[in-house]
Amino acid sequence: MNWNLLHFIESKKAVFYGEKVFLMPLKDQQYALLSEYQNAVHKDKASIEAKRVASAFEKYIDGLPPIERNANLAEGYVNRIMLCVSNDCNLRCKYCYAKGGNYGAERGLMTKETADQFVDFCKRNFNRIDKIVFFGGEPLLNFKIIDYVCSRFENEQLDIKPEFGIITNGTIFSDKVLTILKKHIKFITVSIDGPEKINDQNRIFEDGSGSFARIINFISEIRKHTDINIQYEATFTKEHVQNGFEYDTLSKSLNALTGISGTVVTENNLDVSNMLNYLNRIHKENMLSSNFENLPPDFWSVFNTVIHRRKEEMCGIGRDSFSVTYDGKIYLCHITNNKSKCFLQNITDMKKFSENIFSKKDFESNVKCSNCWAKNICGSCPVVRFYDTDKEEFALEPQQKYCNITQKLLDVFLEIIVTIRTDKELWSNIKKA
Repeated sequence: MNWNLLHFIESKKAVFYGEKVFLMPLKDQQYALLSEYQNAVHKDKASIEAKRVASAFEKYIDGLPPIERNANLAEGYVNRIMLCVSNDCNLRCKYCYAKGGNYGAERGLMTKETADQFVDFCKRNFNRIDKIVFFGGEPLLNFKIIDYVCSRFENEQLDIKPEFGIITNGTIFSDKVLTILKKHIKFITVSIDGPEKINDQNRIFEDGSGSFARIINFISEIRKHTDINIQYEATFTKEHVQNGFEYDTLSKSLNALTGISGTVVTENNLDVSNMLNYLNRIHKENMLSSNFENLPPDFWSVFNTVIHRRKEEMCGIGRDSFSVTYDGKIYLCHITNNKSKCFLQNITDMKKFSENIFSKKDFESNVKCSNCWAKNICGSCPVVRFYDTDKEEFALEPQQKYCNITQKLLDVFLEIIVTIRTDKELWSNIKKA
């Protein structure tokens, strides 16, 4: 047992052992003695009682089976390709990391020639692709190429057989668009930030007008005329805070407005204290009254990871996913499109693509992660953790400020899990939720 990976949760008198993803509430005396042993500079100087409790705890931990881990990736397999068919957007969202949809590069749309090169690239390199997600900019600015790419995969009866999805701002709709979506698309994520007043403060057209009405119409038409799985993604910003929204009330509002479910993500520049303050206001009564819907999506990932004692994986860039730009350049992630130090190769390059990506970018094999108590439950986005925005490249170790934020959030998540697991009513009800 590595005692450096034992994390103490003072408020709940519980401990979490990162290596085995094991969370354990303790009696006050047990907690105090384990803490004494952990803090002893020289373990042989700890009290006899502390040594006894530590020895018993270590024996128990060592006897636990290893945690579940994902199987090694098969050769020629990729989970997701983000295909940016448009390097342009009809919106100018104020918080857009892609600088108005063109990533700081020339605006343009993928051509039929590049689309053919992409399909040929996939045929050369992969025997299975789970998902191809059309992205941008705004992908529906180039809906004819979406139709063309999907048709090539489907008409040629390629063994790869990906499912096709799209991430859209929901402002472009016509009969032609509807026909293409019905024909090819299995899932849609549409961006909307809340009621009209809030959405239209950030998600605006070039002339400053809002996008809310068009988005609501898009969602309504998709639900009315198709069986496509459509969900929303909302970005929680300072405007939500200023207008009195919490994460759960924003979700409830959007569910009612759109008739669909989705996720709420936090704008990168928003102070993490907003989420921490929200989490600290969660208690037994409001968990029960909301049927646990007041718990954010990230909590459920950690909850399932801890309860089932398995490893929480980061997003698979560098392992089983990557991004392709409108002009055929390949990057680890769409967020790093047009960043020269993140460029991998062109889709026209004939060398084997696995030499550039698979097993090459392991974000967890570094000293800082290896010695962190949260290493098996932090998961999340490697770009947020490892990408140095000043140098515009991935660092060898995660940035400390994001580690601090993540550990604070995980600490509160673990507190909530202990609360649920040690309360019979909560535990009984969450299994039904």
